[in-house]
Amino acid sequence: MGKARLKAVVTAKGSSCSHMAILAKNLGIPAIVGVGTFPENIDGKQGTADTGAGKLFIGQV
Repeated sequence: MGKARLKAVVTAKGSSCSHMAILAKNLGIPAIVGVGTFPENIDGKQGTADTGAGKLFIGQV
């Protein structure tokens, strides 16, 4: 997936010091890291990431 389509990054594990968080910050991409276990398989699904609140909503909001 190219950066043009990537709007945010969400990871189950990690912290603000993780490689993904640092990479996202340097690329100017919002990120939520270390959210824990996802309730379902979200690979390839679209959603909305509220990075200010640290919440992820799957599907259209």
